[in-house]
Amino acid sequence: MSIYENHRNAFRCTRSNRLHYFAHRHREIELIFMLNGQSKAIVNGVPHELKKGDALIVFPNQLHQYISTCAEDYILLLIPSTIYGEYAESIDGHLPNHPIIAGGACNEEVLCLAKMCLDSNHPFAYQCRKFLIGAILGIVLKDLPLTKDKSHTDKTALERILAYCERHYTESISLASMSKDLFLSKFYVSRLFNEQLGISFCNYISSLRIEESVKMLLSTDLSITEICFATGFASTRTFNRVFRNRIGVSPKEYRESQQNLPASYPETIKRQSRRK
Repeated sequence: MSIYENHRNAFRCTRSNRLHYFAHRHREIELIFMLNGQSKAIVNGVPHELKKGDALIVFPNQLHQYISTCAEDYILLLIPSTIYGEYAESIDGHLPNHPIIAGGACNEEVLCLAKMCLDSNHPFAYQCRKFLIGAILGIVLKDLPLTKDKSHTDKTALERILAYCERHYTESISLASMSKDLFLSKFYVSRLFNEQLGISFCNYISSLRIEESVKMLLSTDLSITEICFATGFASTRTFNRVFRNRIGVSPKEYRESQQNLPASYPETIKRQSRRK
């Protein structure tokens, strides 16, 4: 099953050695530079070989996954709309003809900018990275052939739906009430979730609530019951059941397990919890 990842406009720049990841979608542009090794990338159901020296670009809402076949060395950029917004008009309603950019990771100019993003560690790091990523996108996109996305109408509706979910997931929200507020058929909305995201409406709302509850467990002293109702769950029984199914332990056990971890560790935990 695929899942829709909600990164809340967070910019990510990492260098790692294992790309393997299940099928997922998100609103960000994902850009990968394969410095060494290779991996299999499956984008919208089509497999591609991502080899040493290649780059890969995934546009917002494209379903993709990675299967590691050997040791890798890659740089990954996850670029939110707050950064790619200046290019949105040009790419809106389009997809890359091919997600693999042959030799894209051999472009010394782009690699230099990407490594500067990795090395930025100062009070103005975000501002610097924003300009660096803008330059990287400008270089990559100017030679990237695009084709019209035939499912653009559905994706426009999906953006409205997801924005609505993010505003109201802590409330008593239902497929019927949301569809009524957005003047959309609930059957159409249900189909979009299943076909475009590979997840049901109810499971998506639960994912948003669990993601928020994890943050609150790590960053507040609120009780389990207070967090339960603050994140939109109707009962502590449901909250505990859904949390355990997704995270693997109860909310109480999860909070206790994090109490003795170093201060820098919670962000790692958050990323892990989103991947379960």
